[in-house]
Amino acid sequence: MMYISLAMCYLIFMIPMNNLSRTYQKHKNAIDNAINEVLDSGYLVNGKANDRFCKNFSNYLKIPHVIGVANGTDALEIALKVVTLSEKNNCKEVITVANSGGYATSAIFAVGLTPVYCDIEETDHLIDVESAISCLNNNTLAIIVTHLFGGMVDIKHLRQSIDEAGFSQVKIIEDCAQATGLWKADFAAGTLGDIAAFSFYPTKNLGALGDAGSVVTGCSKLAELAASLKQYGWRQKYEIDLPGGINSRLDEIQAAVLNVFLPHLDENNRRRQSIHNAYSRVLTGSNRLVKSNFSNCAHLAVLITHHRDAVKNYLFSKGISTEIHYPIPDHMQVGLKYSKFKIAPEGLKVTEIMSKKILSIPCFSTLLEKEIEQVVKALKTIP
Repeated sequence: MMYISLAMCYLIFMIPMNNLSRTYQKHKNAIDNAINEVLDSGYLVNGKANDRFCKNFSNYLKIPHVIGVANGTDALEIALKVVTLSEKNNCKEVITVANSGGYATSAIFAVGLTPVYCDIEETDHLIDVESAISCLNNNTLAIIVTHLFGGMVDIKHLRQSIDEAGFSQVKIIEDCAQATGLWKADFAAGTLGDIAAFSFYPTKNLGALGDAGSVVTGCSKLAELAASLKQYGWRQKYEIDLPGGINSRLDEIQAAVLNVFLPHLDENNRRRQSIHNAYSRVLTGSNRLVKSNFSNCAHLAVLITHHRDAVKNYLFSKGISTEIHYPIPDHMQVGLKYSKFKIAPEGLKVTEIMSKKILSIPCFSTLLEKEIEQVVKALKTIP
């Protein structure tokens, strides 16, 4: 007789952090048809599916320009290069947060700029506007604003604060990797800054079947620069007009799949928000979820707890997967120890404290009702 350990049983019946096969099965026929249409067309890059998605996403966001690229990090890198070229100055510093997984940092270094880390707000883990303003100087090129975990930063307030501080030339780049479909009244994340970067990695609110991304802007000049930079800096084929161009194209299959998923984005976000709210309602004591009260599309459900390891082990014992987004702030990464960066004058106290308290729990649109109930029951009884 074969015996299975208790730990093995948990592993077999664990509620996952995500389950992408469910999404595929839910839309299998539409996805297969879309992919076959691309294959039959003979155009695998720069074809009709790409044009269609960019137009559809532009209409969804209510913004004129969407440029498809290979992934979200490329989108950030291109956005930074666009701002650098458009400003035509020697500013080298980019203000950002250190709690968002290193993606902005990677892009900043790739462009040859210097990250300047400001602190975050304790409640929503989004950029602390006062801390960001304290980092401004005559060498500041831009601020990358990350709408982390699906929470929205008040871009209008940030813009006003930057202008009042006397730095109206500083650009705002929105990092919307975790905020696709995040709305506040009649405007969406990615439409109030100067330029924005989106990721369509498979686990995002709008995810492809592989890497994909886009650059979004309301400015024709910036859009023209982005479109050139994503393909070698070409003015036209084989004619390089701009320095710093890369090869970053949104392939036709991913664009076709995104066209299938886009009409379901709002519905899926409502589902995520419902799950997030169900968790939040049952948490007691010092345990709570990170949430932006300004607007939230629940990309992740991030639990704040003073006893992370104990809670992580407890949830594991209840068959619930967890993750940490993100365990090490950028300025504390070993690999960046000798890199050039700066920190806000008052330091990154909140960033550092919260990195030790965060724990992500399952929150995706295809979670089953019984799985949600299982998580809710466990959250009610956290010791």
